[in-house]
Amino acid sequence: MPISPSRPACSPQEEPLHALLQGPRHELHRIPYSLLLKLICRKCLLALRAQASCFRLGCALFLVVLRQYGLASLFLKGDRLRAVIHDSFLQGHPIRLRLCTRLHHHLRRSRNQASEGCYHLGTFFQTTIGYIALLGFYVQLQHLQGRKDVKNVLFFDPEKKIANRHLLDYLIPFFEVVSDPAERSDARRSGGGLEMCNFLEVNGRWEDFYSTVSKAQTQWETSKKPLLSLREEDIALGWETLASLGIPQGSWFVTLHVRESGFYQGTASEVHESFNGARNSNLTDYLPAVREITSRGGYVVRIGDPTMQPCPSLPGLIDYARSPLKSERMDVFFLGAPRFFLGTNSGPFAVPCLFDVPLLLTNWHPLSNHYGHRNTLLLPRLVQNHETGRVLTFRELLRSRFAHAQTLDPIPDKHSFLPNTEEEILEATRDMLALLDGQHQGRSGEKAKHLQARFAALCKETGFRWSVSLPDSFLLAHAELLD
Repeated sequence: MPISPSRPACSPQEEPLHALLQGPRHELHRIPYSLLLKLICRKCLLALRAQASCFRLGCALFLVVLRQYGLASLFLKGDRLRAVIHDSFLQGHPIRLRLCTRLHHHLRRSRNQASEGCYHLGTFFQTTIGYIALLGFYVQLQHLQGRKDVKNVLFFDPEKKIANRHLLDYLIPFFEVVSDPAERSDARRSGGGLEMCNFLEVNGRWEDFYSTVSKAQTQWETSKKPLLSLREEDIALGWETLASLGIPQGSWFVTLHVRESGFYQGTASEVHESFNGARNSNLTDYLPAVREITSRGGYVVRIGDPTMQPCPSLPGLIDYARSPLKSERMDVFFLGAPRFFLGTNSGPFAVPCLFDVPLLLTNWHPLSNHYGHRNTLLLPRLVQNHETGRVLTFRELLRSRFAHAQTLDPIPDKHSFLPNTEEEILEATRDMLALLDGQHQGRSGEKAKHLQARFAALCKETGFRWSVSLPDSFLLAHAELLD
């Protein structure tokens, strides 16, 4: 959030520091601690107090400086610091998130030097299929860094629900598994803590999680095979199940997942309600895309949980989410074997990456919360000011908290997110099919290529991390937003 224009005047030497504090696109880790201390001592902290969130950012800066003198552990630590990190992530404060995560790391290492070279991965990784998939990205990253000396300790709670034990079995060989509650408590008390997925330390430098995963995916796919491959017994069971659903072996299919709120039913949390509202979508908007796929000889398998609304009766559309054949093994098969995955921002989308399955990601929010590989197309939600009816340009979107906030809470009442239309999803599906058929350039032409280059240049100009592609059809339909 920008600093109040009423802040006290600063010397010419301090102005660059204020510029660094004003946008999420900047990297605060490059500011020397001595200059931060000077910034605070010259009453610039008073300017930050003009807004509550900025005041919290000022406190985080102050704590980082104090860390240099060994005093930070007296102020903010443990669960309270983790709560601040989580809140920063949800509310779209990337700068505050980076600072607090760095502080968490320094406090942990200063209290337990024995944790060097050891990653403690908490039990929350077992709670959703998306979190389980994140374990695979840790493995990829460490392989690419050549860190064979690192020990990955996965704390496993047998009394907690495991979202998909079968997918976890694919990843368990890469970890040392600890299920003893006493050992988990010892790690937390000692300061070793548990790694969180907001930021990762890469070669001694903090990087945001999604940027790190995107880079790892790009490097991995150019030099290595997919991290995971379906086991022969899972492939056999998968095609046997598909045959019972009327899909002959050798046919191609697309896996569809449209996020709804049923998975979190019973969770009495305003955070979850706001979180769901930012990510949920409407199944009916995807039906034209389903018809496009089936008209070309493919099938569509809708995955999810049994609480989801029933699929309409359409030829070639299988409502596996509500089927009695649903199982954890089949969930993994449908995420690891389709021609491509068509979905929204929800846990299942992370799994196909590990199997090198192409992704068409739709109704995407927040824009910064993405990763994928070379065959990934992402269809974002645009933001509209409904007092004026004007849609924010891409430049305005990339520079705002709209691109970072995980929930709807920090979004001003006069703005709202626009769901993707049926036509946008249909055209993006055609783009993906053309891409996989090798006909992408012929479908879109030179104008779309030029627009892609303009969007990439805009991301670079604003410092916004971007690692996938927008569908050509979306850019052609909204070319005016690039101005």
